[in-house]
Amino acid sequence: MAPERGEATVRGIIGACHWAENWGLDLTAGQVVAELRSHLAGLRAICTSWDSGILDTGAFSLPGWEMRAGHAVSPVLDAALLESWPASPCGWDEWYFLRAVPPEPRIAAFCNYGGLSVGEAAELKGLPSGPDLQEQLVRYLPEVVIGDGQRVFVIAQEERIVSEFAEFCGRRRTKR
Repeated sequence: MAPERGEATVRGIIGACHWAENWGLDLTAGQVVAELRSHLAGLRAICTSWDSGILDTGAFSLPGWEMRAGHAVSPVLDAALLESWPASPCGWDEWYFLRAVPPEPRIAAFCNYGGLSVGEAAELKGLPSGPDLQEQLVRYLPEVVIGDGQRVFVIAQEERIVSEFAEFCGRRRTKR
């Protein structure tokens, strides 16, 4: 059954991870990165979605970043990098944050399936190019995944990170 798509932040569990999403706020992945930066420092990030063009680490002069299997991969994240997160008007909207980056990451973006809730992710497994989100979470073991599109979402191993995201959405909703 599909979660309710309204003003509220919806939560759930996928595999061993907790998740939350909000369909009613105009938030970007970069804003969520800024809000959750204390949990992301010391990790590395992989950009898995690039609707407006690939995040080419050389073309965008991102010191310390590298390309692996077509994905932009950050150096170890520190406060300065987290405060100046790369953004584009329409893209770079899904990020996996990991302790260790695999040599050849092959991560399919979930955020590009805009009308689908994280709670409905299993429906994509039957499509020829549909990602198996739960399998990717098991294979790559991200600490956090942040994505945006028609909704903004956070997937995390630790429930408190998802709770902080839900609280952030609640504060944003009351400021509108």
